[in-house]
Amino acid sequence: MRFARAKEILVRTIDGIWTFPFARLELTVKGTELVGIGEKMDEISPPGFLVALGGSAEPSRETTKFTLSGPLRGRTCRFRVDVEATGKGLTGRVLGLGDQGKKGYVIFSPDEGLAEIVELKDDKPSEYYRALGA
Repeated sequence: MRFARAKEILVRTIDGIWTFPFARLELTVKGTELVGIGEKMDEISPPGFLVALGGSAEPSRETTKFTLSGPLRGRTCRFRVDVEATGKGLTGRVLGLGDQGKKGYVIFSPDEGLAEIVELKDDKPSEYYRALGA
């Protein structure tokens, strides 16, 4: 029922920085489309076995870029987040441990400072969380 009511009320301004659990994204409404971009930098320490084999003990840096997009209907958006990792810290990607992207629904509250998100896996709800607007 919450999703049905959220489609009826227009969101006036959601443009700005939003803090999601995985990164801070700058969201912009372009017509009826919601788009967002952001990145997160991590320092990754090399696994001990690589150092033992003569690898560098210096941590590497990895930048993860997030691109959100989806149609906005009222306060509801069915979104997709594409994830791209760059830099030297690609160990998790090579081992298949990396993030493969996200999709789901976001509902913005009427006061425009809070959003509720449900992520989908195999088109079924899998994770619930909130994002805060700046």
